[in-house]
Amino acid sequence: MDAVNARGNGCWAAQTLKHEVESYLHPEAIHEAFGVMIAVTDHPVGGKATPKVFAEAYSLAQGFDGVMKDNLAKARLAERAFPLMTAAHIHERDPEGEVVGWMRRIRDMLQ
Repeated sequence: MDAVNARGNGCWAAQTLKHEVESYLHPEAIHEAFGVMIAVTDHPVGGKATPKVFAEAYSLAQGFDGVMKDNLAKARLAERAFPLMTAAHIHERDPEGEVVGWMRRIRDMLQ
């Protein structure tokens, strides 16, 4: 992160409070997108982060022979669950305001 921010070329990196961006997803957005309800955690529980928990629940619900790989789970969540996030969802999952802060920073960088 420090190396990226030190580049001086307009690049910007930030350390998140949660394990990964999928940790900011609201369970309702995942449920609406995929019909499965999971517990979204800020940090991995038992070695399982949000994409893995989702992959296991969705694979079981779909009757897959195995469990969806993490990268595919991340892609599916990005394609279908993130677009369903509302402002209320964001505020509930991110009471510290990190996401709003990122959006403001990006807005300012684009101006």
